[in-house]
Amino acid sequence: MKLEILVTEHCPHTVDATKAALLAAGSIREDDVSVDLVVIRRRESLRRYRFAGSPTLLLDGADLFPASRRSDHGPRDYRADSDGNGPFPGALAIRAAISRAYRSAVRG
Repeated sequence: MKLEILVTEHCPHTVDATKAALLAAGSIREDDVSVDLVVIRRRESLRRYRFAGSPTLLLDGADLFPASRRSDHGPRDYRADSDGNGPFPGALAIRAAISRAYRSAVRG
């Protein structure tokens, strides 16, 4: 599985979101989930990566937290999806979302 963290060049939550994603991926099994940081610098990258605000977390190309999507590509608000962090999801929320996606893929 591939977890991509999409951020804008000056996103103040890049480091914290990356740490949370690495912690979540490591708690599943490091060899099962690779984590990549993608900095969105050009407008054409917005569509290519399905960027929906900074930070966006994609698992195998699908948004892990679709409820927090933004149409204007501004900062996302993860309060409803996270374990205590509004501007980015915490490790527990990311791990739970990865587990849900995995179970859904296995059933499908």
